[in-house]
Amino acid sequence: TPAPCMLSYVSDQVRGLERVLALSSSMNIAAVNMSLGGGQNLAYCDGAQAARKAAIDNLRSVNIATIIASGNSGYTNAIAAPACISSAFSVGSTGDGSSGATIDSVVSSSNSAAFLNFLAPGRWINSSIAAVGGSTTTFENYSGTSMAAPHVAGAWAVMKQRRPTATIAQIAHSLAASGLAVTDSRNSIVKPRINVGNAV
Repeated sequence: TPAPCMLSYVSDQVRGLERVLALSSSMNIAAVNMSLGGGQNLAYCDGAQAARKAAIDNLRSVNIATIIASGNSGYTNAIAAPACISSAFSVGSTGDGSSGATIDSVVSSSNSAAFLNFLAPGRWINSSIAAVGGSTTTFENYSGTSMAAPHVAGAWAVMKQRRPTATIAQIAHSLAASGLAVTDSRNSIVKPRINVGNAV
């Protein structure tokens, strides 16, 4: 991984999720984004990810969804952890049509599996970056499921703003049912690329 790269322990991630839960009593929080992960999980991984699942489930109990990047290893039958947790929502990446990226085509590096939840634009996304080493560059184009997952978390917030009483299941259904059906050419799996306007 190129520098600068931020790494964290699972315990740090759990503490972060616990902090969001604590803040939820005084703030209106719709969703948590986790643009991180690794590994090759062919199915849900709840047992192996018990600590993170417990924290995600605690957030679900107060109607906060956890959205997680599926990973960028190019797997066509597996996704990364913690996206493989059954009570989280995993997100794969599609092209957004910019800089030569094929619009609404699953990016070849994006992990995919039958139990993936959503697709969202992840190539090429103009995103903020840390200006390091005397650089004044604060935005660059990036590709990856870590660019796609925040689109779903943001969409979740828009949906909650539109209907504050909506449950996690209702929002997930709306995003899935109103999304554009995209077929992954590598494995013929069809998943919804979210469309916030349609979902609203």
